Amino acid sequence: MKTLTRFLNASFAENTHTHTQTNLEAGLENGIYEIIENETLENRVLENLNLSGSLITYTTFKSVTFKSCVFFGSKIENCTFINCTFIDCKFSFSHVDYCDFRACSFNSMVWDFSPMAKCAFSFCALDTHTAYFSEKEGNSLASCYASVAIEDEGAVAGDEKTYNVLQVLFNKFKIA
Repeated sequence: MKTLTRFLNASFAENTHTHTQTNLEAGLENGIYEIIENETLENRVLENLNLSGSLITYTTFKSVTFKSCVFFGSKIENCTFINCTFIDCKFSFSHVDYCDFRACSFNSMVWDFSPMAKCAFSFCALDTHTAYFSEKEGNSLASCYASVAIEDEGAVAGDEKTYNVLQVLFNKFKIA
């Protein structure tokens, strides 16, 4: 699994000609990119990326796919995600606060002890777990819909299944 610093070093090296391989290796050793602030990342596929322990603030992600990424002990705040896709990502002991998700898709997500607070979701496709946790902590949802049909949620037990069924019954979500 790649680390955040490896990805960003390579990303910055692609975008500027001033970074050399020696500079990239020094950046890896020093961990200088574990804090991401005021950046814009567009049209990327981030697969098997380890974003553990990272602080990501005031950053905009446009058309970025996060596939099988791990967010362990990370803090993501005041970020904007536009047309992004999250597939099989794991958020554990992380905080997602004051983020704006527009036209994003969430599939097969794991949210272990990772609160989302005061986030806005608009025109998003939400899987069962994301839908369940996005209704807490003062988050807002507008024109969001379930990314899987309710009939296919046999494996989902307890409160989350009941909650999602109620959401559909009360027209909170549309079935995709």
